[in-house]
Amino acid sequence: ALKRCLEGERKIEVLEVDLRLSADGVLVLFHDDTLDRTTDSSYVYGKKGIRVEDLTLEELKRLNAAASFKREDGTMPYRDLHGESVPEELKARWKLRITRLRTQVIFSIIN
Repeated sequence: ALKRCLEGERKIEVLEVDLRLSADGVLVLFHDDTLDRTTDSSYVYGKKGIRVEDLTLEELKRLNAAASFKREDGTMPYRDLHGESVPEELKARWKLRITRLRTQVIFSIIN
């Protein structure tokens, strides 16, 4: 969605994103308070309520960022993929590279 906003035909006035710090001090683009809703963090680390700031960048990269993806028909094809069985394109990507800005970007750092 972020890429579509930056590269799309519509002109955007403001782009608001949430940045958090990982346990090792790396800025991470992530909206939710915990990793539960969008990743397999409770499966990988054995508990719910894990936050970005609880894990290092390397630990965050172990997560399946497509675990909660739901198709229109209600199926969740990636939910049971964990660890090495997660294809690279579905693993959590924790880098943000903005190559072109049209107007203004506002960053909110949440700790």
